[in-house]
Order: sequence, then structure tokens, then C-alpha cells
Amino acid sequence: MHILLTQPLVSLVLEPPHLPDLGLGYLASSLQAAGHAVHVRDWNAPGDEASLLEDCRRLAPGLVGVKVFTKDTAAAMATVRAIRRALSGTRIILGGPHPSCAEPAEVMADFPELDYAFRGEAEAALPALASLLEHGSPDDDSLAAIPGLVWRSADGVRANPPALTRDLPGLPQPAWDLLAPESYNVLGLADALGGAAAPIITTRGCPGACSFCSAWMVSGKRIRFRDPEEVVDEMRRLQRDHGVKSFMIMDNCFTSSSAHFTGICETMLRENIQATWDCCSYERLDHLTEETVSLMHRAGCRMLHLGIESAAPRIRTGLQKHCSLEDYRRVTALCNAHGIAPVGWFILGFPDESLAEMHQTLRFAFSLDLAMATVTPCYPLPGSQVYQALKAKHGLDRLHWDTFDTKRSPWPMHQGSTARRNRLLKLARLGMKIMRRSPRLGRLYGRLMFPA
Repeated sequence: MHILLTQPLVSLVLEPPHLPDLGLGYLASSLQAAGHAVHVRDWNAPGDEASLLEDCRRLAPGLVGVKVFTKDTAAAMATVRAIRRALSGTRIILGGPHPSCAEPAEVMADFPELDYAFRGEAEAALPALASLLEHGSPDDDSLAAIPGLVWRSADGVRANPPALTRDLPGLPQPAWDLLAPESYNVLGLADALGGAAAPIITTRGCPGACSFCSAWMVSGKRIRFRDPEEVVDEMRRLQRDHGVKSFMIMDNCFTSSSAHFTGICETMLRENIQATWDCCSYERLDHLTEETVSLMHRAGCRMLHLGIESAAPRIRTGLQKHCSLEDYRRVTALCNAHGIAPVGWFILGFPDESLAEMHQTLRFAFSLDLAMATVTPCYPLPGSQVYQALKAKHGLDRLHWDTFDTKRSPWPMHQGSTARRNRLLKLARLGMKIMRRSPRLGRLYGRLMFPA
């Protein structure tokens, strides 16, 4: 069967990522292993509807899969409608974070043109569905055996429990020949480094219980680890076949296991992988020591993202953040001492957060010796505790995700006026622009604008 995997139309997407989509790459390789002819329409494809329809008619796929993040629901709706106009008899399936976290009945109601949706990981389940569809129209009993599948039956919308890919070691690498990372210029890195940058994952799952996040509904709460040898083999392949010079390690919990991340670093050094890379540490900092941070730098790490979120004690307790503010000071100092740029991530406007607490977060952010920082407003994601709090606060049954906006919410959750919160965001973002040019001037700006 010919299968087309795509994202929503780029022209309709808010802040498209412009980097290869690992999720589509993993699905493509699993489908190829099952004998299907797979086509990936990536973020570099022309972003208008006419080019999408031309691809659909030219390929005439038997199945089209569309991956969607919640922020792009409206764009995905328009994309699915366009695909249905072009391919009246083709099965269309929705996957990705949004259908994994939103209520199944809501997903099918919001996308009447859909035939199916998937919740959670689908490397095994999607090929199983494609096999069924090759042989006609499967009945409910057959569909009920496919993990994570959502579909319409005579009794209404049915949703199977999702299943996770149990063993990451041995999982086929993404279909990099279809993703073509060399065709991207992520953040201008290709120009700066003389070669492409590519995303890569070494773990799946996150045990965190952050109130604003629902990533666990996609990949579970238990961390599963890839074999360091397989990770480095993928890096080598990307360097050899696609000219990749830099890697973006996308794990939420890369530093959660010292044995895992130091194993990758040691394997990179042993195999002489000449590349720079960045990673995230959102959950644990205790494994970041003088020794391990030095090892990370020697293996090529040049940037570490820290999910600090808030400095207000009450908010951090609600977020179930277990790292102390002193932990962030310690790790920031270690990074700077070893040539790794520390980057802080912060959020303003949590449920019932006061303006004084937001001020406290910004004061802390600018007191750190960060190379860069990013601040965003808190917004509700389906499946998150924040979403449940918002519905309770405003007496809502649900949000209509086609009106979802990460920058402006008609349903504020914090204390005080939204105008004052937005003013804080504006002042913070100006300071963070200054910080990118001069960390010293950024800290001075923070002391002046957000005094104790």
C-alpha cells in the first residue's frame, strides 16, 4: 500500500518547527519494514493547499496519516478537509500529541472527515492497521485488537487503550532518507557549522508530574532507554549519509540516568564522533556533577536546556518540581565552567499564580548566569492538570481546540489582570533578547526591572 505521512499545512501553522519530524520518521521506517511504500511530506514541502492536493493526487495513497500538535489543531482541520476533497475514498488517520491527549470523542467530532485516530506510540499499531485495510474494511472486532486506535462504530466512538513500544533497543532507526535532514537549516546551524543539524532521541517516557504537561499520555511515565551503541550508530549514519554536524537530543529526561547519558558520551568519544550537540534536563539534576558535565563537554555538548518553570515556592510545590533553586545555580555554574551554554525555560500565569510570584520567577531568571532564557505564558494542554483547573475555574465542559492560542487565552487562570501579566512577559522577553547579546547586561536589566 502507498501511504502518505504529513503534517498540517505549513502556511497555517503557528511557528512551524522547521526541523525533521522524528515521529514521522519512526512510523515511516516501521511501515517500510512491513512492506509498504511510504512517502513523507515534511516541513520543507511547499506550504500551500494546491501543492498538498497535487501530492495527494499524484501519489494516490491508500492511507494518509496527519500528525498534529494541539497548537496546530485549526491548521490540521483545514489540512484534513483538503485531503478529503482530493481523495474521497482514502482512509485518513490522525496521530501525534493532540489525539493522544484529547478526549477521543472530541477528536472525532472536531475532525468529521477522519476515519481513525491513534493515541500514544504507533510503530507496531499503524502497520497492523495498514495490513487490515489492505484486505478491505475491517470489522469492530478486528479494530479492537489494535492498541491506541480510535474509530467510529455503530455504538459511537470507540477507543482502545494505548500501548508503548516496549523495547527501544532494536527499534528501526527513523527513515532518514525520507526526512532528508540535509535539506533543513535549523536556526541557521547549517550555515554556521557547514553542515546540517538533526534531532535524535535516546529515551522515551517521562516520570515527571508537571501540572502543565501531558507528555506522559504520549510516551508513558516510565523511562525507556535506547542502547548507547545504537544511538551512536545513528549519529554516524547521519554524519556519513546526510552531512550532519550537530545533534539536538530531544529527550525530556536525557540526564535522568547517569549510566545512560555517560554511556552515550563515552561511546561518542571512543568512536570519534566529531559533532556538537545540545540536550535537556527537565526532571533531575543530581547526576550533573563536575565529572559528568566535563565528560559531556568533551563529547561535544555545547548547550543544556533547564526546565526551571517557576521560582515561586508555592507554584513549584504544585508543579511537583523536586530540584531546588540552588540546584539550578549549581548546574548553571558547572555548565559555564566547562564551556556548555545553560539555557533556562520559564512559564508565567499558572493557575492562581499571583503577579508577585511571577515577579519572583523573573527576578530569579535574571539572577542566573544563563546564556539564554525563554519565557512563555502558561496555557492548557489536553490531559494536563492545568486544563482540568481551567475548566473548573470557568465552568467549562471543554475547550474548542481550533481557537487555541498559546499566546492569548480568553480564559485566564492566574490572579490579577492579563494585561499586567502580558506586560511582565513583554519586559521579560526584552531582557532575554538583551541577555542573548550580553549575559552581563541581561542580568543588569533584570536587577533594574525586577528588584527584590
